[in-house]
Amino acid sequence: MNICNPARPNELGQPVCVAQPILAVRLLVVCLQLLLIFAAGTKAQFPPAPGTGPGLPETVEAIENARVTTRILYITAHPDDESASVLTYLARGLHAEVALLSLTRGEGGQNDLGPEQAPQLGLIRSQELLAATRGYGVKLFFTRAKDFGYSKTPEETEKVWGDEVLQDMVEIIRTFRPTVVINGWGGVHTGHGHHQAAGILTPKAVQLAADSNYKLRGSSSVQEDATWGDRRPILLLDVDRGEKPQGYPLPLDDISSLYGKSWREIGLDAFANHRTQGITGFLNSPFLRRPITVKREDGGDFDLASLNEPLGPAR
Repeated sequence: MNICNPARPNELGQPVCVAQPILAVRLLVVCLQLLLIFAAGTKAQFPPAPGTGPGLPETVEAIENARVTTRILYITAHPDDESASVLTYLARGLHAEVALLSLTRGEGGQNDLGPEQAPQLGLIRSQELLAATRGYGVKLFFTRAKDFGYSKTPEETEKVWGDEVLQDMVEIIRTFRPTVVINGWGGVHTGHGHHQAAGILTPKAVQLAADSNYKLRGSSSVQEDATWGDRRPILLLDVDRGEKPQGYPLPLDDISSLYGKSWREIGLDAFANHRTQGITGFLNSPFLRRPITVKREDGGDFDLASLNEPLGPAR
């Protein structure tokens, strides 16, 4: 039955029918209500990772982060090489601005989930690492380094990687402008050639980033060739994850007052995103529960205050 309004005739003197507009409006309202209900239900079923939602903890973190001027770049070779506990403590505990640089995308590794290998696996592992870094609270960079599987020596690795990997590292340092660089494989001279090469290239990249004579091949802007670390040297640290680590122990098992978990537990929750590597089966491994220390590569005294310098006059 049509619902018409005879009180408002049209030009021909006939009543104007308003049934269709009314029904359309009602249908639109119902659709919007269903969308809101669905969105609310989805949010409830899939809560954001710590630090990635719009709640009070994220607001408090944003305020605390604005008070700290330290920038830290953590460099390693593959996705899942990183210390999740250290990154989480630096970013969420000390409120420094932190970035992770993985030289490769891990396309030469294993896949416990499916048949994907080579480039397809690299895409999957890149997304896994991206998800993990959201939980850590850090940014993410990659270079053009190829993960060509297990390498016996750093010389073999550097021969395959060529000069472009070192150039990428220098460019990222000059762009991100860290005050601290953590060499994830510093001092490692055995095992995987990729790990050893990462430990060797990191101090080289820090040195070249401060060298005004080192120009990036194909650079298109002044900013890309602007040196970093020449006026104030970058603090270069090694992280020790051995059985008897040497250096300054980080308080990774302290409890976060915002999240009610230790920095280690928050980090391992995010680290579990490396599913293609079967990480979930090793989360209780003693290796992931060890004390971890940091120390200066130059052998100097380390001051924890250098990892979370507050706003104030430039040093």
